[in-house]
Amino acid sequence: MKETATHSENSQDQGIKAWWRKNWKKVVAGVVVVGGTILVIKNWDEIVAVAEKLAATLKPEAKVPTPVAVPNVVEEIDMTPVAELAKEVVRKSPEAPFDVIAHIRTLPEGWHASPEKIAEAAELQIVLLPNQTLVDAYTKGIKVA
Repeated sequence: MKETATHSENSQDQGIKAWWRKNWKKVVAGVVVVGGTILVIKNWDEIVAVAEKLAATLKPEAKVPTPVAVPNVVEEIDMTPVAELAKEVVRKSPEAPFDVIAHIRTLPEGWHASPEKIAEAAELQIVLLPNQTLVDAYTKGIKVA
């Protein structure tokens, strides 16, 4: 009879040990959450006081700007030329030709601008980097026969 009781106790101990090995992380996490909650509840007044003190030290003093009289210099501008220009600029279709203005292009590694383009840039008081060149204005999208 004693053997059966001992065997039953051993099997019960094994079951508890197996359960603990499987669930110890959950138990520890639960204890931490419950303990932390209790600490926060018990020390709530101190936490609020520290937060208010910290907020007061971090908040800059409000400086009220002095009012400045600004003269009314804004004039009415006639927008009709801009609206007309915008109608011309907007392309009607992707195939429609359009003008590209002169610009600076960055060349691939090891490439350099021609002496003519360097001279043209100097005339326009533009400083080109070693791998840059000037591109003349052109029309893009023109169908060539």
